[in-house]
Amino acid sequence: MAKPRVDLRLPSKLHAELERHASILGVTNAKEVEDALSRYFDPEANLVLEERLLCRMNAFDRR
Repeated sequence: MAKPRVDLRLPSKLHAELERHASILGVTNAKEVEDALSRYFDPEANLVLEERLLCRMNAFDRR
């Protein structure tokens, strides 16, 4: 299934950073932006299981 397309304009400095980082990782700019947005909207997805459990346990402690 095709993904919806999103067009955006970036400042030159940010675009250069994106190009450099994507090149280092060996991925496309689109993949790097997609991964960054995924991490931004779901930061817990990046945490390892233990860290997620600790966050939940800390939430219980705060109650």
